[in-house]
Amino acid sequence: MCTDLLIVSETAEGRDLVVNARSQEFDTELGYRLMVRRKGAMVQVTQPRKGSGLANPILVDLCKSKYDYMGIIMTMPHEPWTPVSTSVFDGMNSAGLSVGSLNAPGSVYQPKSDDPGTHNVFVGFLVDWLLSNYATCKEVQGAFDTDKVRFVADAEGYEGPDGIAFVEFHVHTHFAVHDANGKSLVIEFVEGKAKVTENPVGVLTNLPVFSWHMTNLGLYAHLSPYSTHEPVEFGGLTYAPPGSLSPEPRSKPPGYRSTGIPGVGDGLAGIPGDFRPASRFVRTAYLKHFAVAPRTESEAVNQGFHLLNAVDIVKGAAAEKPDKPGAKPLYDTAQIIVVKDLINKKLYLRMYESPMPYVIAFDDIGKFAPGGGAGESQGVEIAIPIEPLALPLEVR
Repeated sequence: MCTDLLIVSETAEGRDLVVNARSQEFDTELGYRLMVRRKGAMVQVTQPRKGSGLANPILVDLCKSKYDYMGIIMTMPHEPWTPVSTSVFDGMNSAGLSVGSLNAPGSVYQPKSDDPGTHNVFVGFLVDWLLSNYATCKEVQGAFDTDKVRFVADAEGYEGPDGIAFVEFHVHTHFAVHDANGKSLVIEFVEGKAKVTENPVGVLTNLPVFSWHMTNLGLYAHLSPYSTHEPVEFGGLTYAPPGSLSPEPRSKPPGYRSTGIPGVGDGLAGIPGDFRPASRFVRTAYLKHFAVAPRTESEAVNQGFHLLNAVDIVKGAAAEKPDKPGAKPLYDTAQIIVVKDLINKKLYLRMYESPMPYVIAFDDIGKFAPGGGAGESQGVEIAIPIEPLALPLEVR
């Protein structure tokens, strides 16, 4: 399960603010690393090899990157932190394009093209491909419109059971794309066709398809950030606003009953609070809609973290029953939070184990990946700290 959102605002001086935030929920324990790749280098990524898996992966030359980019890779949960693949599942490039993959069971990817002018790219490498080659949503849309790239399920050297392509048996994803202009796209693969849709609300979760979520969103159009303050006449009684000190009818007419539990926020009564994709979509979309527009870079990034806090899953709140006697349940948790400032080119990270975020700016990636060094094509992995839990207060 995952939740992705885009915040678009401007400063008091009229400068654009565009921030993308996403959570990565999973019920299997994984590790994460930040991958940095440099402009002009060949992008080499790995994928599991049939028979040897992660121990002896296939190395694929993907393309020569037109942009610096960085993103998150999944690894095994403990040292030596072996990558599941060195392809990123979420990231941004130096042009301000952001791409993230989200779980979408039932996806069926495109057939291969025999046209020499069309690139057939394994869908597990889609994020790397887009970040390497494109700067805007318009360019990404054009690549699909002109059929210059197809994303296929076939991965050389690896198949799942019964010959089913590895990705279609094990992993199904759709994709959120955003750019520094504040534009958003959703890329879905339905019955072997790529469906690229503009995303006017800037929110994406998981199943069902995006168009269904947009229809479902309208069922909650009555939601409001405002509380009820006016009494209501009904059945000969006067129902007072929430917070009334007379929850029961008085002995003399007209009698009073409270219309709600004391406190503010009853305008959001009925907003779904569970962790299903449809519920997270509605909750995120309306909370984002009602949120006060940020006016600084810090406010926009902070708002991204706060909106994702509303769908954060504490370990134990969403569980899968064990399928074997004596086995432990599987718990979904928000394992990693990524917030990307697409204007100022900064990427923020926060792990489940600690509320402390870390940040890396594109201006600073030369410290980690200076360029021209050995192994540059395979990128540079950077560990993501999970400590400290908090910083001590200091006297100032």
